[in-house]
Amino acid sequence: MKKQTIILLIAALLCLLLFGTYFALVIHDAVSDEKEDETKNAQLLVMRFVSSDISCLDFDMSDKPISLYRHNGRWMLSENEHLPVSESKVRELISKIEIITALRVVNENCEDFGEYGLESPKHTLKVTEDGHTHEFCFGEYNEYYDGYYFCVKGTNKIYIVSGDYVEAFDIELEELLENDSLPDMSQISHVDFTSRHGYSISFDTKKCSDDEKKLADVILSLSIGRFIDYGGDNFDSYFLLDPATLILDGKDTLKLAPGEEEDIIYLLINDSEMIYTVDCGSAENIGILLEFINKSK
Repeated sequence: MKKQTIILLIAALLCLLLFGTYFALVIHDAVSDEKEDETKNAQLLVMRFVSSDISCLDFDMSDKPISLYRHNGRWMLSENEHLPVSESKVRELISKIEIITALRVVNENCEDFGEYGLESPKHTLKVTEDGHTHEFCFGEYNEYYDGYYFCVKGTNKIYIVSGDYVEAFDIELEELLENDSLPDMSQISHVDFTSRHGYSISFDTKKCSDDEKKLADVILSLSIGRFIDYGGDNFDSYFLLDPATLILDGKDTLKLAPGEEEDIIYLLINDSEMIYTVDCGSAENIGILLEFINKSK
């Protein structure tokens, strides 16, 4: 009896040992698979920046190079320092490149950059930090990895990076600008208006003649329409070198000029170089405003 008991105990211990070994192997395999997945999904650090130390951004992602630099804490456009740059938009761009990572390395020591479309890269990004400029080149798109061949200029290592970098910087210049704004038109109490041909009129919006009220109602309905263009060099193209002027409460000056089409009026606000169209709420109001813009003495 004792012999049978001993045999049963030994068998039970062997079973426990076998089960223990089995579960240990299962757990080991699961951990190994998890580590392998993490390795596959891990992104490779290419470069890290401190956003506050970045002083210049130059990028060409859509065949229209854009150059930005920081001056006295404000971001400015190199091509036109008078245009208002959206600080929040630039911060958003910088946040995309504070840490630049790659999906994988495809060539540790490249000798033929043309193989990856990097001899004459389609897209470039330059980042200046603490006086040092780093240039990044984006080559051909790789469908299999859903990313672009990429290198740091001056090095021979070729990566594949996410297309998010190209997408983030593939923007038009106007997307970087801070749009102008009009004062609260419903609160305007006094108007000084001078047409393109020297006719002038001055009145209070609450106490005015019928002729003045017709203009006052249109003025109080004014809003900014579409963004059209920017830059003083372009004013002549939009007839804004000799505009009608509208002064609101002695503070804000609107410059107005008729477009080539009957329903278009161009607008400049104060000293801004941003050119917009005017929205008056209806074609009838546009017609009334055009009548005064072109009125003779």
